[in-house]
Amino acid sequence: MRVLRIFLVLISSTLALNLSARAQDSSRMERFLGVSGHQKPPAPLPVPQGLQDHVADGKLVLSLNDCIRLALSNNTDIRLDHSQIEFAQNNLHRSHGRFDPLVTSGFSDNRAKSPAITQVQGAAILDTLSQTTTLGYAQTFQTGTNFQTSFNASKLSTNDSLSLVNPSIATDLQFAVTQPLLRNFGLFPNRAPILIARRNLNQARSVFQGEVNDIILPISPNRWARCQARTSPPRLREPSSTAPNWKLLASSWPQMNLTFALRTTA
Repeated sequence: MRVLRIFLVLISSTLALNLSARAQDSSRMERFLGVSGHQKPPAPLPVPQGLQDHVADGKLVLSLNDCIRLALSNNTDIRLDHSQIEFAQNNLHRSHGRFDPLVTSGFSDNRAKSPAITQVQGAAILDTLSQTTTLGYAQTFQTGTNFQTSFNASKLSTNDSLSLVNPSIATDLQFAVTQPLLRNFGLFPNRAPILIARRNLNQARSVFQGEVNDIILPISPNRWARCQARTSPPRLREPSSTAPNWKLLASSWPQMNLTFALRTTA
């Protein structure tokens, strides 16, 4: 029994040392990679912005435009929906990328000097200079037609006295037109990504407008109700009806403001 107890104690101590070593290794690895294994608490939500600009004498005075502007600027869903519009616009621009023209150009310069190895060479040390210029243009049209052209010019100059033409210039011009007859033939297969991206952009804008309307809708009735309560009934109501006179109320709208009392604590 005593031997068994000693054996169990040794095993437990060995496991504890291994676990501590692994924990140290993991912390070192986390510091090395810059990744922490401990989950950070979420950041607190930001306080509403822009309210302090409308405080006067301890009261919050807001017009309808101020209410709408503050409601939209402090709403997270509005920012998310507006980012979806930007993503859709980027996708639309990306879908036009395959039809963008491509221009390429290049220039190379090479000089070589070598001693004469035969008696028929026109210089003791042969000096040769070669220069090459390349220009290219390529574009794919929405009909599927691909057009490519390239221009190459080479110039060779040497100090060889036996050379008849010095410097010598050679040019090359090429054209290539490719038109698919089955796959990607016509306007619709090539314009389909553009149409899809455009519809996605319109959908993102509609979702954004709906989100804005859902935010503004609860603000306007409350605003009208407060203005109606602050205005005398004879001015706002017709003599023969209990409904508010919306024309008269709308005409006096710019002069009306909402006033909220702010509760302050010492």
